[in-house]
Amino acid sequence: MKKKAIPKIIDVIIYELEGVLAPRDLSAARSLNEHDEWGEALDIICTQLFEYDLCISKSIFEKIERVGSAMDLAPEMWRDIELISAPSGNFSQDLPPLVELEKHLELEVGPEESLTKIKKLLEQGAGEISIIRELRRSLGISLAEAMEVLKGLR
Repeated sequence: MKKKAIPKIIDVIIYELEGVLAPRDLSAARSLNEHDEWGEALDIICTQLFEYDLCISKSIFEKIERVGSAMDLAPEMWRDIELISAPSGNFSQDLPPLVELEKHLELEVGPEESLTKIKKLLEQGAGEISIIRELRRSLGISLAEAMEVLKGLR
């Protein structure tokens, strides 16, 4: 990879992580990237993904891995980031109504606002990352459990 491509790929990673990472973390990574501190920018991204137990698509992970390798950074930086291995894209057409989601989970889903938010995400055709993040946040379940819920809904 050419050196000129590194900041461009990091820009793409930052763009693709909008809505996943906190705006302050994206802003810090963007600023470092603009000042040619690419390794530091990538470190912030990877650290925050790991710290907050956030999931990313295989496509984003591969970009992180590719740019990190091009800068000769240690793979430990990105190795423990969790992936969503399901195909990317909108799958909401295949999901049952929210009532079925509740039945599948076999538990009383707590606050009405969580149900409303999940329903809104489904109606908007949100991607898997958004749905999984909301399931994990509102139900307090692990990544594996959230993935199982989605697998059961297909």
